[in-house]
This record gives sequence, C-alpha cells and structure tokens, in this order.
Amino acid sequence: MHAPARRNRILLLAVATALHVAWVLVAPRPAISSDADSYHQLATHLAEGGGYVADGHVITNYVPGYPIFLAGIYAVFGHNPLVGYLANALLVVGAALAVALLAERAFGRGRGWMAGALIAGYPALFMYSATMNAECLVVALSALFFAATGLAVSSAGQLLVRPEPPNAVRKRRARTQTRKTALLGVAAFALGGLALTKPELLLWAPVVPLAAFTSLRGTTRELPRYRAVLARIFLNRPLLIGTFAVTLALAAAVLPWQARNSALVGRRVGVSSSSGYALWLTAHDPQLLDTQSDAFHAAWDRCEHEDGGPTKTGATADDFAIDACLRKEAVAMVRTHPSHYAKVVVKNVPRLLLGSHTEFFPPLAEAFGTYKARGQYGALAAKGLLFLVPIVLYVLAAVGIFRQRKHPLTIPFVYAIVAKVGIHAVVFSTARYSLHLLPLFA
Repeated sequence: MHAPARRNRILLLAVATALHVAWVLVAPRPAISSDADSYHQLATHLAEGGGYVADGHVITNYVPGYPIFLAGIYAVFGHNPLVGYLANALLVVGAALAVALLAERAFGRGRGWMAGALIAGYPALFMYSATMNAECLVVALSALFFAATGLAVSSAGQLLVRPEPPNAVRKRRARTQTRKTALLGVAAFALGGLALTKPELLLWAPVVPLAAFTSLRGTTRELPRYRAVLARIFLNRPLLIGTFAVTLALAAAVLPWQARNSALVGRRVGVSSSSGYALWLTAHDPQLLDTQSDAFHAAWDRCEHEDGGPTKTGATADDFAIDACLRKEAVAMVRTHPSHYAKVVVKNVPRLLLGSHTEFFPPLAEAFGTYKARGQYGALAAKGLLFLVPIVLYVLAAVGIFRQRKHPLTIPFVYAIVAKVGIHAVVFSTARYSLHLLPLFA
C-alpha cells in the first residue's frame, strides 16, 4: 500500500470515528418508541436467551437482522441503548472505509478518499446513528456488499487460454483468485444480512453476477456473438462462484427465518409480514401515510377478526394472514382507481429521494410550516439546508454516472439504484429508505 493511501485511510478512520462517537455522546436523542422500542426489547430478550419476543409476545412481523446485531452488542457490553448508538456510529465509519476502498480501486486514490469522506460526513447518518433504527446497519451492509462485489470482479481476467505462465505468475494469479473468491463470499454474507434487515433488498441478488459479467475482460472478436456471450458466462469464474455464494448465503439467511415463522403459524409463509400494509397505505384513495389513521385501523380490524379476516373462524389472525388480507384489499383498490395509484407511484419517487432526514432529530423534527409559523427562521434555514444536501448529492451522482457510463461497474450499480427506487415507488416510500443507496451515490 502506498504511504499516501495508508495516511488517507488512517486519517479518515480517526476523524470519522471521533466525530460520530462524539455526536452520539452529546447529541439530543428522540425517545425510544414504536419500532425503536421493539428493536430494543427484541435485542434484550435475545441477549438474555429469552427468544424473539417483545411485550410478552412471540414476534413475526419484525425481520431479525437488526435485533440480532443489537443482541450481539448487548450480550457483550450490556443492555444500555447508548451501546447500540455507539455501534451505529462505528457502522457508519465502516461504511465510509468500504466505500473509500472501492472508489480508490475503481477511480483512483483521491476520489476514494473523497467518497469515504462523503459517507463519514453525511448529515443524515449523524442523526440516525443516535437512534435505535436499522438504517446505519443497512448502510454499512450495503457499502460492504458493493465494495466486496466491485473489488472481487475488478480485473476478472482474460477469456482466452494463454501459454502456461511461469510458476511465480501462476502463484500470484492463484492468490488473486483466492482473494476474489473470499471477497465474493463477503458480498454474499452482506447480502444475506441485508435480506434479514430489509427484505426488499433481495432484489439486489443479480448485482454480483451482473457485475462479474460486465467486468470480465478478454478478446472474443474471433468468436461469433452468441459464443462470445456464452464464454463471458461459462468461462467467468467470478460469475459462477458469485452466483453460487449469493444463492447459498440467501438460503442460509432466509430459510431458517421462514421455517421458524411457518412452524409458528402452521403454514408456509414468506420473509416479511409488512408488504401488505405498506401497499395498502400507498393504494388507498386518498393516500394515507399514517398507520394511526382511522381507516387503516378499520382495515386492520377487518382482517384480524372474523368479519373480514382470512381465518373465517372468529379467532385473531396471525401477522402473515393480516398482511395477506391487507394486500388483497390493496390490489382491489388499485384496480378500482388505477389512475390514483399511478399518480402515487410517480409521487413516491421524490418522496423517497428528497427529505431533510430530521424526523428523529428533536431540534428539527417539526415540519417546515411549523417553524415558519413560529418565526423560528434559524431552524427553518437549517432544515432547508439539510433538505438541499441530498439534491446536491444526486446531481453529482448523475454527473458521475454519465462520465463513468462505460465503466463495467456502472450497469450493475445503476440496476441496484433502479430496483431500490422501483420497489419503493410501487409499494411504500419514505425518505429514510433512500439512505440505503448512499454508498452507491457516493
């Protein structure tokens, strides 16, 4: 490693760690409630060996990725929420280093340092590190997934067979292949963690084989086009190993969770029990973004009990049955008013990508209009500046994508962005989910 590169990494690590740890220790934090309270309870019970329970109930409607991570931290350092916040801070630092490594390999040392600094200094990650939410873990796993994928498939090798190289060259290539295989395993592990934290990110599974396909270098001009494409697939060791590793990791992560829930409810179920209610909120006319609304509570009651629930027995339905019932109602609403749903899908894209990310930061948690009505123009200006930050990032990212449009990693990474934005456009959208794409935009 060159001395400047080592210096930049050490500097990034030291400054990012100091800033994020200091922020967590001194920043105002929101009360632990709603999802955060559930995560804390689940992690506490897991750390104590009490099972996946909260409020005395066995839980199936929260995927276990973040609670398992917290439980591991709690088991070692105790059940203090501050320990979880400090872990969030270190996750952001890890994400910054992973992005810096990939950007350094792909675009040069200077750009790598800048990309890492962008992650480390992104305002929203400071605010979310001081909350009991899964966003910092997802950002870290996303950064690890894309960094490992990019590093593994870079310089994937030549297609055509060459004369036998000297022993030293063969050994070096063997070490390189071992390192690439290990990196593909890391990418698969990160994707498995993402699937258990945000199940919609299962859509990122094709990124590894797609990146391996687009990155393979070699001369195939003398081959017919179809044979060249087949060669890029079947002579592409990173693609084959990566596809196998991703499939194995997803099966190892998802199948035990599915089997556990299927045993609890007595039938085969999916990974998540929240897609139905999310789609219901998006499909409702007029659209409702609040699960505390009267209409949503009425729909939940219909699905939970005999008069509209899937069980038809008078017994309370389980989470998966309620979710399936809400999904059925949502599909019916989409068919009834497709034009409204189409408008909501279009609106969901800016809802996902634009936001100040201050809803969990007490000094700036109110709406823009509230601060304007109170005459608190300092808070209004601060919130406005934070709203502009992601817009600037997206503009810079679009310029970067255009300038690097021929880079082999551009196609798979753009696919990941489109898949993430697309699923939230058609199901449910909120600004904090856009943070999962931050490593790609950086």
